[in-house]
Amino acid sequence: MCTTCNGTGGLTIEHSWGAQFLPCPSSDCDYDREQAIREEKEAIKRFRSEIYARQFQEGAV
Repeated sequence: MCTTCNGTGGLTIEHSWGAQFLPCPSSDCDYDREQAIREEKEAIKRFRSEIYARQFQEGAV
């Protein structure tokens, strides 16, 4: 894990007007953005299926 960004792929800088996200400046950063996107999509798919299953169970009762 990158010690500069702590595995997030970038740095969040807070300003008085809001927050700014900058890509990690470290050349040693091993963050894989595409892998993170795939993992997030899989998690969303899992959560959606759980929600639909709960709604179906409540409707059947």
